[in-house]
Amino acid sequence: MSAATLAIVGVGPGDPELLTLKAARLIAAADVVAYPQTATGSLAAGIAEAHVTGERLPFAVPMGEDAAPAYDDAAEAIAVHLAAGRSVAVLCEGDPMLYGSAASLLSRLAGRAPVTVVPGVAALTACAAAAGTSLARGDAPVTVMPATADARELRAALARPGALVLYKVGRRFDEVAAMVRAAGRDGTLVVRATGADEEVVALTAAAPGPKPYFSTILLPAAAPLARTEPDGRIAVIVLGPSGLAVGEACRSALAAAGRAVTLEGLASRVPAEAVDAVFADAVHHLQGLFRAGVAIVGVCATGILVRAVAPLLADKRAEPSVVAVAEDGSAVVPLLNSHRGGGRIATVLGEAFGVAPAVTTQGDLTLGLALDDPPHGWRVADPAPFKALVARVAAGDGVATDVPFLASLPRGEAVVRQTIRPAADASCVPTYVARRIALGMGAERGADPDAAVAAARRAIAAADLDPRAVAVVASLDLKADEPALAGVAQDLDVPLRVFAREALASQEPRLATPSEVVRAAVGVAGVAEAAALAAVGPDGRLLAPKTVHGAVTTALAEAPEPIGDVGRARGKLIVVGVGPGTRLWRTAECLAALASADAFVGYTLYLDLVEDLRATQTRHDFALGDEAARARFALERAGEGQSIALISSGDPGVFAMATLAVELLERGDLSDAARRVELVVVPGITAAQAAAARVGAPLGHDFAAISLSDLLTPWPVIERRLTAAADADLALALYNPRSQRRTTQLDRAVAILAKARRPDTPVVVAASLGRPEEATTVTTLAALDPASVTMLSIVLVGASTTRAFVRGDGLPLVYTPRGYAT
Repeated sequence: MSAATLAIVGVGPGDPELLTLKAARLIAAADVVAYPQTATGSLAAGIAEAHVTGERLPFAVPMGEDAAPAYDDAAEAIAVHLAAGRSVAVLCEGDPMLYGSAASLLSRLAGRAPVTVVPGVAALTACAAAAGTSLARGDAPVTVMPATADARELRAALARPGALVLYKVGRRFDEVAAMVRAAGRDGTLVVRATGADEEVVALTAAAPGPKPYFSTILLPAAAPLARTEPDGRIAVIVLGPSGLAVGEACRSALAAAGRAVTLEGLASRVPAEAVDAVFADAVHHLQGLFRAGVAIVGVCATGILVRAVAPLLADKRAEPSVVAVAEDGSAVVPLLNSHRGGGRIATVLGEAFGVAPAVTTQGDLTLGLALDDPPHGWRVADPAPFKALVARVAAGDGVATDVPFLASLPRGEAVVRQTIRPAADASCVPTYVARRIALGMGAERGADPDAAVAAARRAIAAADLDPRAVAVVASLDLKADEPALAGVAQDLDVPLRVFAREALASQEPRLATPSEVVRAAVGVAGVAEAAALAAVGPDGRLLAPKTVHGAVTTALAEAPEPIGDVGRARGKLIVVGVGPGTRLWRTAECLAALASADAFVGYTLYLDLVEDLRATQTRHDFALGDEAARARFALERAGEGQSIALISSGDPGVFAMATLAVELLERGDLSDAARRVELVVVPGITAAQAAAARVGAPLGHDFAAISLSDLLTPWPVIERRLTAAADADLALALYNPRSQRRTTQLDRAVAILAKARRPDTPVVVAASLGRPEEATTVTTLAALDPASVTMLSIVLVGASTTRAFVRGDGLPLVYTPRGYAT
């Protein structure tokens, strides 16, 4: 730092590692480092301690109206050093230009020396990070103000949409917390953010009484977050055997309604084989589900659910539904988020048990509908005015509206509006956004997804449209697998739908900018305009013609009504490993994948393993040996726009269906639509893992897995691999050891291995793993009887170091040591 300079340096909220590089450099170079100090010390100096090399100049700044003399004294002390040609760095907590002492000092030191202001990490962002809270998204505003402000100003800020950050909570905590509750808002209290003694607590759970000076209240944006359609996962929770039958009925009813649902039980009281998953601690598990956004149906007392999730309540617009069901099915009680999915869950369960859900929300009780939870095709522009609307209509007032799903309400003076445009007064006037806009897009292969998203957002803004009015991104079917278009659809939270060339060609008379260049490339005179028009139907109109944005094009069209299901989805093939047999070996990803599928495809025996998970999904059985036919069938069905689960036992990538599916995608005889489907492979527990687990750890060191089936691999190749594995002294997992037609391969394999293995080498034969008829035998290489092995078996052969022994309970254990104990 040069002589006679003044640096106002923000040092951040508390953690020294948040000090910026520039701040550290200027502090280290300063001749004098000045900082505010109280009777308990200086937070700013403590943060920068490691970088201070110059003279220290603490100054006292008392809180309250008598601070001016103290600032006068501090400024004069700093001015003395500046006059002497010294460089001075003044430290400020957080950011110096946000409620810091910098402004008071700068006004007194103006003209004394060149000034550099170094920003710091502000307390509001530090608190948001500590709380894991997104203060605002999109265009939502953020208001920052001190809790010491006039009460009327605080109440006005609480009533406005957007996030609110309240600094200097301190002694006014109880008063401010009461105002927050009265305004119907929730938030988080953060004390000493990023410090060693940091505290983060839900505002509703904070103890009353004064708080430390560095305490902040965060209130997330009141404007709505993008609402996920009610198709997320539901967990049905059972805490004991008396609730198991009702839990199973809940799962069946919700699955039949097309919901992804799992039945989960308390491990100490519910048999593991009776449910999809078990947990050890009810409160911990419920809180984990709630944090993850999973809707909860608890077959238990409401108090259990309330006590579990109450400490986590913060933002009702983003939290999952919670529904309680009596253990005998006599009561269904939506506890949380009745308007945003809980009511629909309760309705399904009420119908299943023949009871009326115990609804307590005013809109549902008096109006028969939730005004702030519109049907598909509509979104609430801002939830703020809807509470007052519900109260007004419930009191007898009618509505003045052309919103079609409100036609049953009496007419009156309460204005309710629909729009596709941004509504500046949506915080005051109840407004629905009608999803009537189709965004048509074309793209060069490999277009940048971020650039495509930016182009789409520009096009929507240029047309003066609310982005939530967009119902679909539409394009040509050749673009079904284009990442740029998928990125736009994800950004707008809408589906990507594609149309065949013939469908787009039928729109050519309606195109504003037909192009023969485009026709030569893809066979139709326009993609963006034609796709948008195809999506809105014959009664729709082109709103914004094609615009070129580098590698992508956009066009916008408007339908007279909200757009439903149009075009064709890309389609998805999910190759799912369900484990060897028992439902206990199914993974959470497996359960979620099967619940999301439209159809199950597989060998009959494998489909039987997951029949209990099939609700609305269609079932397509194939015989053993028809692997190529079933994989091709699954891909073609996926190419029609469906989500298809291709079932494999064990792991789909180990001698199973994933390899065949990938091979067909590369070089198989498939339709273009099938070639473009999304592929997801869900791993599963392998037969080798399961067999090894039954007897200890025979595969605990290096091992190889070899299939003895010579239907696809020539036997001489298998022989060479067996010989190589034997010479390398690897333990072996032998898949497909024997079948009704292949009866000699295991004998040959044993003969090869006998040349390199001792006769007493441990061998494990495991059959029908995870099924009622499971049988596991430990024998030796010399004693192995190949004729006793079936097509449902796997054979594990030890290495030279593999050991077997029998414990006092009579059960054998087999392991291949790695040398830990030696």
